[in-house]
Amino acid sequence: MIPDLAYKKLDTVLDLLRDKEEQDKDVEEVDYDATNRAFVSNYLLEKFNYEMTAKELGRIFSKLFEDGYINDITGNLYLTHEGYWFHGYVEQNRIDEINRSISETNEMVAIRNDSLLVFWTRFAGIAAVALLAWQIFLYFYPIHANFRYFFWQ
Repeated sequence: MIPDLAYKKLDTVLDLLRDKEEQDKDVEEVDYDATNRAFVSNYLLEKFNYEMTAKELGRIFSKLFEDGYINDITGNLYLTHEGYWFHGYVEQNRIDEINRSISETNEMVAIRNDSLLVFWTRFAGIAAVALLAWQIFLYFYPIHANFRYFFWQ
């Protein structure tokens, strides 16, 4: 499992790439050098105040590329549609934790319901056998002649 700090770095890089792409939309003529991997790397390192190494940034690019959030077309980095609308790794981790706890709760409820179903089925079976035994007893040992032998009479 990836630590929260790594998630935050991935989110920050993705947000900065998204912001940079938004800034590039305002420019009339696209500067292809501005999407160059080395230029983007330097841009991001400056934004991080060089608290991140180029090697670590390369691993982040690899992770984002592997997850399908960026494309590396002939050395130029572009956000994919999924990368542009992705809500972030921290948020996704939170959603995954919620889904995991919901599935665990559902599993425990299903186990409880299964055990209750088995218990009440056995109880109903025992009650049916007891009622049958009582009706047989009343049939063979009547108390008096006008006694109703079966409950539906």
